[in-house]
Amino acid sequence: MLNKAKLSGADLSHDDLSGADLTQSDLRQADLSGANLQGAHLWRSNLSRANFNDANLGGCTLGRTNMSNSVLKGADLKGSSIAFSNLSYADLEGADLSGTDLSQTDLSWANLSGANLRGTRLIGANLDMADLTGADLQGATIINTKLNSTSLSQAVWGITIIANCDLTRVIGLDDIRHAGPSMISLDTLSRSKGQIPATFLVGAGVPPQLIAAHDAYSTTATAYTRVLLLGSGSDTEFAAKLRASLAEAQVPSWVIAADDEAALQSGAVNLDHAVYYDRLVLLCTAESLENPITSRYFATLVNGQGPSAGFSTGEPLIALAADDIFYQREDRLCSGLRDGVVVDFRGWNDEARYNEALSALVQAFTTPRDSAPF
Repeated sequence: MLNKAKLSGADLSHDDLSGADLTQSDLRQADLSGANLQGAHLWRSNLSRANFNDANLGGCTLGRTNMSNSVLKGADLKGSSIAFSNLSYADLEGADLSGTDLSQTDLSWANLSGANLRGTRLIGANLDMADLTGADLQGATIINTKLNSTSLSQAVWGITIIANCDLTRVIGLDDIRHAGPSMISLDTLSRSKGQIPATFLVGAGVPPQLIAAHDAYSTTATAYTRVLLLGSGSDTEFAAKLRASLAEAQVPSWVIAADDEAALQSGAVNLDHAVYYDRLVLLCTAESLENPITSRYFATLVNGQGPSAGFSTGEPLIALAADDIFYQREDRLCSGLRDGVVVDFRGWNDEARYNEALSALVQAFTTPRDSAPF
């Protein structure tokens, strides 16, 4: 058992650590070049600035791991779980990341040139300023991912799925090599505002009628935002009223009760799916804040540990203060929520107050967003 090991700066090059439990270990600046870490558990470990050149990390558990500024040239990471991790500024040139889960992982400024990303899940990931020149993205799933100034020149696509992404700032779209058709969602066309090169769309197999219609999006300034309303089972009336009002304002929304244990256990509701929405709104009623299940889930979001932590749009949570308790409580949850974006819905049963608060909420959704990474 090596969990919580203190191995900062250690020389472990070419060592056999296959299957080792290194959970929550400190391996900063360690030399693991050529090491065998196949199937190892490195969850929540600090691997920043470590050297993994040509290491075998196949099937590793690397969730919530700090690998920023690490070097992984030619490393084998096939089938590894790297979700919710920090790989910013990492050097992954020529690495094999096929079949890996990189959901909600920070890959900003990373070097992924020539990397094998076949079948990789890039859901809610951050690829701002990343270099994917010549990378193989066949079969990859790219959903709700940040792609500001991302280089895709000479990347290989085929049976690649891309949904709810803004491609307006991607570099090299017209240089992508298409090994087969890809699935380009309508919401990607909408968010890209008619600025996707026709050569890319043709190469991906998009029908000519949609390519022709794509130009119309360039004159559409209104943002299309999909909203998740999250509260407790006691918030049914408030949630239903909000959802109906948002629908009238052409803002589609859905509702999840975080304390609906039966739905969660059956799989009918999955809180991890929050990443597929553009904005997450917390219904901060007295019932939700006093409910141990709902308040605990709210706390994970505020602390950056829940699904919204990796929102690719970079948009903050929105708290709807529906009761005085939201402003009266001084615990970490309410204090943290008050430090963020708050819309005051107290007295929402009064139609005038409700409409005023609703207007402020809709304005927050429909204000054009700056997609620049800085």
